[in-house]
Amino acid sequence: MFGQILIHLLFGTALVTTASYFVSLKKGEVFQMVGRNMYRLFAALMVLASGWLLYNILTHNFQYSYIWGHSSRDLPLNLLIATFYSGQEGSFMLWAFFTTMIGLALLPYVRRHKYESEVMSFFSLILVFLALMLVAKNPFAYVWETFASDPGIYEGFTPAVGRGLNPLLHNGWITIHPPILFIGFASMAVPFAFAMGALLKRSFHEWIDVALPWTLFATAVLGFGIMLGGFWAYESLGWGGFWGWDPVENSSLIPWLAAVALVHTMIVQKKTKGLVKTNFTIAIFAYLLVLYSTFLTRSGVLGDTSVHSFVEPGMFAKMLLIAFVAIFAVLGIAMILLRRRDISVEKKEFAPASREFFLSIGAALTLASAIIITLGTSWPVIAEFIGQPKVAVDVSFYNTMHLPLVIAILLTNAASLLLKWRMSSKEDAFKKSFLALGLAIVATAISFVLGVREIGYMLLTFAAWFSLFINAELALKIMRGNPKFIGAYVSHAGIALLMLGIVATAGYSQLTHAQLVQGETVEALGYKLTFLGREQVEKEFTDKEKYKYHIRVEKGDFKTTISPVLFWSDFNKRQSAFLEPGIKWSLKEDLYISPKSTETEDNLN
Repeated sequence: MFGQILIHLLFGTALVTTASYFVSLKKGEVFQMVGRNMYRLFAALMVLASGWLLYNILTHNFQYSYIWGHSSRDLPLNLLIATFYSGQEGSFMLWAFFTTMIGLALLPYVRRHKYESEVMSFFSLILVFLALMLVAKNPFAYVWETFASDPGIYEGFTPAVGRGLNPLLHNGWITIHPPILFIGFASMAVPFAFAMGALLKRSFHEWIDVALPWTLFATAVLGFGIMLGGFWAYESLGWGGFWGWDPVENSSLIPWLAAVALVHTMIVQKKTKGLVKTNFTIAIFAYLLVLYSTFLTRSGVLGDTSVHSFVEPGMFAKMLLIAFVAIFAVLGIAMILLRRRDISVEKKEFAPASREFFLSIGAALTLASAIIITLGTSWPVIAEFIGQPKVAVDVSFYNTMHLPLVIAILLTNAASLLLKWRMSSKEDAFKKSFLALGLAIVATAISFVLGVREIGYMLLTFAAWFSLFINAELALKIMRGNPKFIGAYVSHAGIALLMLGIVATAGYSQLTHAQLVQGETVEALGYKLTFLGREQVEKEFTDKEKYKYHIRVEKGDFKTTISPVLFWSDFNKRQSAFLEPGIKWSLKEDLYISPKSTETEDNLN
């Protein structure tokens, strides 16, 4: 009962904290102090609840449904810890935990900048909903409560063994990727709370200075988490790439794109006092996109269109997710409408030949990408609503829509850096671009010789090289002056390099299918493949049978052995095999063998 009591105490404390801060907007310091102390109490309870869950996981207390359903005694320590957040209940707990800890760091910051009541009112309100979600999806629910209708399940019943962790999650990346991603999600609450607080306070410009560092932090952490997820997918899912436009991948990319746009429009406002209404709108909708993406991926509505397995959380939890999105959307839109006349006074126009104009265009293009991905990801839900078959959009939709969009973003990025704030001469901008333009043309010509021939990919390659050289040139100049301002140029250069990598991997990867019979050699893509046989590994785990299928790969003098993996697990009652690709990494290219099925022990597809 201790864990369940803690969850309900969290919800009650969050309510009192939020109420105290909202009352302090009118009543002043006394209620502000109450809210502050109640928040600290909430944080202490959150640490205690999270620690209690982790303790029960480590001690294999299978009387809790969540622990029984996601862990087992056979798991190594790192994977056992990862079961804390591998399922619905635990992931909500992790999200609430990181949001709480970020709020604890935010508290002295907003006090120092005189935003405490305004910002913490909305930040605490977020925690009310997260705590309520933990009530709905309680990680401390007992097995005999969850399976009360099952015969043989009685009060106090404790299974001897756990069901175990989903075999697809048996990977080192699970100990890194989800926590970083959830820190990013939690951090996105801060710009939202600042925007709402600033609207309350009628602080239309000052909030930018205090919110921008937190926005940069959220954007960087969320972007890093997405990158790690790409590596995990490449190593585990057999896609042959880092990105498959899966709904769960898109759910983290969408708010990140909004955050990237917000960073740039906030910088514009900081320099020019323009885009006031734009920044409030993006800051609010960026967090709404976090909530909406959470609904799409955690409610079960996309469970049959995603390679990630997300089950129906139950009607109450599903309706709570919808209410979470709806209430914060209504609050945000209402606050903007309430202050629209005051904000409209701040309206400014930008000269076309200015840095702020191109930064604004770049932000708009980035938001267009977020809208396209949101529509594509939501299509199964939309299709079902209008009576059409519930199917995911084809990957080609995203690729086709984004090719011209990304080219425009890269060129806009380069142009914005060549121009000055408020007004620039075209001649001056052209002189600054001469070196980078020449290098980009040469590099694109070399790329053409190396095989980049399609017009769309050639334009993308040129735009990426141009952006890369512009940012590299400016970064070198900054290094000689004030290195602390180099971050923006390094991040822009990284995006340009990413696009070049996408051209090389996605645009010019070669794929073929082959059936391999043990001892026989098959040719594929100029390589000779010979299936040598299989070897059982990880024999110490009794809940699964895992085999490496050794394949000799030859081409001229080059010889290597690549070993994709297939295994059968009790997790799905060994009804079908789990598959992991074998990869030979190199600077020039990766050899990637992804198994699809086995017909017999000596026959691999």
